[in-house]
Amino acid sequence: MPDTDELAEAVKHVGYENVEMKGNKIRINDPDAKIDLGGIAKGYIGDRLTEVLEEAGVTSGIINLGGNVICIGAKDNSLGGGEGAFVIGVEAPYSDRSEIVGKINASDMTLVTSGVYERQIEVDGKQYHHILSTK
Repeated sequence: MPDTDELAEAVKHVGYENVEMKGNKIRINDPDAKIDLGGIAKGYIGDRLTEVLEEAGVTSGIINLGGNVICIGAKDNSLGGGEGAFVIGVEAPYSDRSEIVGKINASDMTLVTSGVYERQIEVDGKQYHHILSTK
């Protein structure tokens, strides 16, 4: 784990003020700052995949990007699956991927979940995960 001084130094290089955008060009004004698009990449990719599929004539389908699920239209009964909303299960944390805590009927929507049990590290007996306190 980084110590308090390392964290304090890193925080000095965080903030949108370090980024300058002009047209389609981006400049990072602080040489010690970096841009991490991990928080938006799957959503952006899902949106572009949806556009490509819809432009190709797809009117019913599911895109599953692991935590990001996009439902295009509703179920199409032409394949014998019945019509109506897709039923999307929400996995129970720490389960063996066979247990759900609930389900959502979804049509023409995107569902996004995030869990502390998916991305974590244990250091000196304490678990740390990717969902951070805003404080």
